[in-house]
Parts: sequence; C-alpha cells; structure tokens
Amino acid sequence: MEIKKSWREKIKVSLYGDKPDVCPDSGEERRITVNSSRIDAVIAIAFGVSRTVAQEWIFQGKVRRDGLVVSKPDTEVQPDDMISCRGQGRLKLLQCTQTRKERTAWQIVLFRSQRR
Repeated sequence: MEIKKSWREKIKVSLYGDKPDVCPDSGEERRITVNSSRIDAVIAIAFGVSRTVAQEWIFQGKVRRDGLVVSKPDTEVQPDDMISCRGQGRLKLLQCTQTRKERTAWQIVLFRSQRR
C-alpha cells in the first residue's frame, strides 16, 4: 500500500490483483441459450436486441470484457467473464452447459443500467 497526497487530502492506494467478486443477489439471475459463445450473440440475447445492434455496440467501443474494450464481434466468452455495455448494463457469465439441441446455455447475472 502506498499513500499519495492530492491537495490536502491523503489518499490510500492499493492494487487489486484478482477479479472483483460480484454479488449475484444484486442482479437478476437468468439462463439464456445461444448458438455460439460469441460475445455479440451473448449480449444480443441478454439485453434483448438484435445481433446487428450488438455488433454496432462493439464497433462503437461500447462493449468491454473484464474492463478491456472488445473490438471483434467473434470474440469468444468464458465463464467468470464480466461484460459491460455502456448505457445498457453489465452481465456476469456464471457457467456454460450444452442443451439437447446442441445449443449453448449460459447461466448469467444481469445488472441493468439505471439510466435506461
């Protein structure tokens, strides 16, 4: 830990090495099914928009995965990823399973933006 000074106030600064733990009870837990684990498919189903709109968000730089801007719609997502869409909200991917019809089922926690 390192103490820095900003004007007259002392600030305590520390680095956090792990991903922050998000409480599932503060969001809406749900199950979604998609054809693939591409980020555009997952955010389209989670936020209830078309895949084209999800791709536009990605190209506009509005989508982040674990804090890093996503630039390609075909980026594969993994369990424990935190995806945020500016102006829409965030979603935490919990676990992934296969359905009987060969689709991918994701258990997610959806945090809606308050500004909508």
